[in-house]
Amino acid sequence: MKEAVLRKETTSRVFDMRMGFIAVVFALLAVFALHAAFFAPAAWADDLSDVQAELDSKVSELEELAGRVNDSGEEIAGLEDEIKGLLADIEKGQARHAKLKQKISWVSKAIYKNGDQLNIVSILTNAESFSQVMEQMEMRQKVLSEYVRLSVEQQKVASELEVSYQTVSKQKDEQAKKLADLKAQQAELDQAVSALQSRADELNAAQQAALAAAAEAERQAAEAEAAAVVEPQASEKDDSKKAQKEEKAQKEEKAEPEPEPKPEPEPEAASGGWQTGVASAYGGSSDDSVGNDAPTATGSIVDDYSMGVAVPIAWGPENYYGRSVEISYGGVTVVATVTDCGGMGGGARALDLQPGVFKAFGASTCDDWGVREVQYRFL
Repeated sequence: MKEAVLRKETTSRVFDMRMGFIAVVFALLAVFALHAAFFAPAAWADDLSDVQAELDSKVSELEELAGRVNDSGEEIAGLEDEIKGLLADIEKGQARHAKLKQKISWVSKAIYKNGDQLNIVSILTNAESFSQVMEQMEMRQKVLSEYVRLSVEQQKVASELEVSYQTVSKQKDEQAKKLADLKAQQAELDQAVSALQSRADELNAAQQAALAAAAEAERQAAEAEAAAVVEPQASEKDDSKKAQKEEKAQKEEKAEPEPEPKPEPEPEAASGGWQTGVASAYGGSSDDSVGNDAPTATGSIVDDYSMGVAVPIAWGPENYYGRSVEISYGGVTVVATVTDCGGMGGGARALDLQPGVFKAFGASTCDDWGVREVQYRFL
């Protein structure tokens, strides 16, 4: 559900940005074309051609990035469906395994209670006739065969469950990687849009300055032409005014716009040690693969209230055991302790949250939490 909403929001956002900037492109080209129609210098025509080529290239980049973002969203949705199917198969396998275990328990009890009747020596000693010997031997064979059959079937189901657990873990790792790739592609798209907006603003400012300079030159030419027909005694005064106006126009042309204030640093850069990463969830009664009261690498127990996390083995977890880590998500900040480690996609996921941690963020189960992006720092 989370990936579907993300894909829908991303598609809408890309469409809005694309339409907005295409409108900017056409508006700029219209302004340039109008200017070229009135003034049409050769150098300006060359500049216009260069600008149009640059803007066309930027629009193509936006379309390509938007397609990549949409494809990533569809792949994430497909992985989500595959994971749901695998979890359903695991649930069925666990139910089957439990039934086999119960049947084996019944057969074992029957063998224990009727041990004398199943012992070959007892059968031969206590049987009153040859036919009774054959009947008891046949019953013994059936009981032992059923026990062997159930044991073999139980081992087969257990092996199938292990394969399903590994497949689900692999799919979760792949899903986390796809989410990270999607985030990177969105950042790349934002950067391209920002660059296009900046370039459009620069071109618009340059166009406005050029039009203002041309209008000022025309006005000065008209004043000079009018001054040429006045009486000689007024020429010095007119020349002085003209020089002042020319000097003013030159100063206005040379004046540089005031630089825009730099934006405040982003929260990650200003937080001092805060990092962003993907976090999954494990342990407790909602995790069938680990279960409740499972031991961690440090010897602590994972239950429905554990306030611990696991870090990737690739990090060298012995350097993190016992350390406190501050985790922030959705406006809530929680302090947990590093007590465990795991494969976690070779480090594709930064943290694996135990039940007490993900419940503090509002999730009820491991599946409810899924895989989400958090901010964290080690204290």
